[in-house]
Amino acid sequence: MIIAIDTVKIPEWALPVLINGDSSGCTGSEENALETFLLDYDDYDGLVFDYQGEPYFSHHNPVDGLGGMVYDVTIYGHPMTTDETRSYGPCGAPK
Repeated sequence: MIIAIDTVKIPEWALPVLINGDSSGCTGSEENALETFLLDYDDYDGLVFDYQGEPYFSHHNPVDGLGGMVYDVTIYGHPMTTDETRSYGPCGAPK
């Protein structure tokens, strides 16, 4: 069963990575920040990212801690049924 986990501010640059797995426009530090951010969701499998509305300026976001244009993104996933956790890279593939 997929459930809504969280709604967070995600920087504009991160959406192509989260939704399409396209990290070609990201720097190494952006990819690292995104991977670290996704560790908060290790207890969920099959993450889905759904953005709403138009981008807007925020002084802070939880991905890289910087100000910039962000989207409100709802994160959905399947709660894992075992005691194991997995780490996911920005493309959604297990590390």
